[in-house]
Amino acid sequence: MIKQKRVKVKQAILPFVLEKTYEIITPLVGRQIAAYIHYYNTKRLHSAINYLTPEDMLLGRAEERLKERDRKLREARAARLEQFNKFKTTLIAKPNLSNSR
Repeated sequence: MIKQKRVKVKQAILPFVLEKTYEIITPLVGRQIAAYIHYYNTKRLHSAINYLTPEDMLLGRAEERLKERDRKLREARAARLEQFNKFKTTLIAKPNLSNSR
């Protein structure tokens, strides 16, 4: 008899606990999924679409983004070349011959 009462109590409480837990967890999970979908569509770069976001493609900003990327790459290459040339001239600089022994 005692075991039957315990089983009945567990069976009566368990659905209530699961139902309340589901109500608490569901909004949190929903917000997390929505946040990931937003990140996936607006921030994450996709290799299949030339490392752009789906939002850029959908809103027609692909050409603008690609031109901006090319401009930044050209500027970075020019800066690296200038830095390398400065470094190269310091290596090739003539030694100071004014010091006599």
